[in-house]
Amino acid sequence: MTRRAFALSLCAVSFLLLALAFGHSVYFLLAFFLLITLLFSLVTILVFKCTLRMETALKQKQVRRGENLHLTVSVKQKCPFPAGLCTLTLQKGRETEKASLILHPFREDLLDCTMPARHVGSFGYGALELTVCDVFCLFTLHIRSAEVPQALVLPNPFEIEKPAFVMGEEGLRALARTQEDPTSPEDVRGYVAGDAMKRIHWKLSARKRELLVRRFETPEPPDTLILLNQTLSDTADGTLSGQDTLRDLLCETCCAVANQQLKDRSPVRVPFYGAHPGEFSSDDPSRLLLLEQMLAMQPFSGEDAFERILRLELRRMRRTGAVLVLTSQMNAALTDGIIALRKMGPSVRVYVVSLKTDEEALQPYVDRLQHHLAEVCYVTPA
Repeated sequence: MTRRAFALSLCAVSFLLLALAFGHSVYFLLAFFLLITLLFSLVTILVFKCTLRMETALKQKQVRRGENLHLTVSVKQKCPFPAGLCTLTLQKGRETEKASLILHPFREDLLDCTMPARHVGSFGYGALELTVCDVFCLFTLHIRSAEVPQALVLPNPFEIEKPAFVMGEEGLRALARTQEDPTSPEDVRGYVAGDAMKRIHWKLSARKRELLVRRFETPEPPDTLILLNQTLSDTADGTLSGQDTLRDLLCETCCAVANQQLKDRSPVRVPFYGAHPGEFSSDDPSRLLLLEQMLAMQPFSGEDAFERILRLELRRMRRTGAVLVLTSQMNAALTDGIIALRKMGPSVRVYVVSLKTDEEALQPYVDRLQHHLAEVCYVTPA
C-alpha cells in the first residue's frame, strides 16, 4: 500500500462518517466510489502477483573488458486490467540502474539493453527487481529475480616488452644454453671435432675402435614464474572504482607478459593462492584463454599475505629462469622477499601498478631492488 492508498482510505472513512452523521446520500456515494477504487487496485495487484513472470536472458556469458553485453528482460502477464508505472532495477556489474517498462494485457513485453563491461571479474548482469503499480498507483508489487545471470569479463592484454632470462637468453634458446645433466647418461654418438675430452667413453671407444662420446639427457628450458599480488593498495580517492582499475591493470599486465613467453612456447607458471587456489602451467599459446579465465575468477581479496607467497616460491627457483612480480603495493617486507628471489639466481622484473604517474613513497624500495639488479617497471592507466 502506498501513501496515496492510505490517504484514499482516510478519505473513504471520512466520507462514511459524514454520511452517518448527516445522512446525506452523496457522502455514501463518494465513500463507495473510493472503496471500489481501492478494491479494484488491490485485485489488479493480486492478479499480477499470480500471473506475472519475469525472465532474464544474457546473450554473452564471456566478454573482454571494454566490450558490450546484450541483455533481454522478458515480462509475461495475464492480467486483463491495465498496469500503471512499472520499473525494472538492472544490475550492471557493481552498478545498478532503473528502467521503465510498459506492460500490456496478455502480452510478452521485452526490454533490450546494452551494458558495457567496464572491469575484469565475474559480475551479475540482469534484472534484480520488477516494481509494478496498479493504474491508480495505490498498491505496489515487488518481484525479485531468483538468480541474476553471471558474466565473465576477461582481461584485454596489451603489448609489453619481452622479459629477459638470466644472461640475456630466453625461451627455447635457453634450451641450447642449458648444460646436459652428467648424472643421466642417455646414449653415445660419434666424436665430433670440438667435443670435450672428458665426455669420450674410452672403454667403449677402445672396444669399438672409434671415438665415441657420451650423450646425456638435456633438461627442459627454465620456467617463467609470474607472481601476482592479490592484495590491492589503497587508492587516493578511496573508491571501489579505483580498486577495480588496479585489478584490471594487474590482470592485463599478467596476460601480456604470459602471452610474450607463450609465443615462443616457453613454459609459464602462474600460482594462485587464497579463496580460489590453483596454478596455471603451460607452454601452449592456445592456453592463454584459460589463464584469462582464471584471473577473472580471482576475488583479489588479499586473504593470503604476499610476503608469505614469496617465501613459499623460493623452493621452486631451481627450475625458474625469470620471475615476474606484479604488485600494486610496495613495502619493506615485499622488497626483502623479492631480493631473496633474485639472490636465488633467476632474473627478476617487478611491475608496480599504480593510478599515479609518480610515486615518491615507492622510490626507496625501487632503489633497493635496482641495487640488487632487479628491474622495476611502472604500469599506469592509459
